[in-house]
Amino acid sequence: MRVRGEFLRLLREQQGWTQDQLADHAGYSDRLIRKAEAGGALHPDTIEVLADALSTETAPIFPEDLVTSPAAAVRSFVEAYRKKERQLVANFHTHLDDNVECFVAGDPEQIPFAGIWKTVDGFDSFWGSFFQLFSRPSKELYTPTVVTDGLTCIAIGQEQVELKDANQMTQSWVTIMFKFERGKIVKIDDFFDTAATAQIIREMRAKRQTPKSPET
Repeated sequence: MRVRGEFLRLLREQQGWTQDQLADHAGYSDRLIRKAEAGGALHPDTIEVLADALSTETAPIFPEDLVTSPAAAVRSFVEAYRKKERQLVANFHTHLDDNVECFVAGDPEQIPFAGIWKTVDGFDSFWGSFFQLFSRPSKELYTPTVVTDGLTCIAIGQEQVELKDANQMTQSWVTIMFKFERGKIVKIDDFFDTAATAQIIREMRAKRQTPKSPET
């Protein structure tokens, strides 16, 4: 199994260790540590020992953390969103922890899908609520930059949505943070221009509540 070499090196440096010191703590040679930090393939048992050696009481490291690429998983999310839309979760669920939690920015009274959605089913319900309200006029606009920092991955981009049957559209910055543990996504924080989104929803609601003039 190939190791996330840069992440392993980051963990080692956070401990304040040299490659030789990590080798001593793990019971392996410095040659093996160099191989791991170069992204080489190691036996699963070896990866488990390295994860244990790099763990702390406040920040445990699991073998899956050393081999799963958060950036690759987030790029899979982006593709599932772009191409599958409402069926995103059905095509992406293998990357999600069973108890994944998703926070969506905004006031639920103004933005119906804002709030906290728990579990895979809850995350799927969030997308049901989102796509019940919005469509995506441009299928190509959302091409976010993906940045990884340890076990956190951030997708930063722009998206355009249109209220269904309301002819109202908004384009917004979108920043989504993904937290990984044991190779799965455990936490998602979805931030976007909530003011602009709430505004077009208010306008839609106002139009629907405005009584039509009687025909003459």
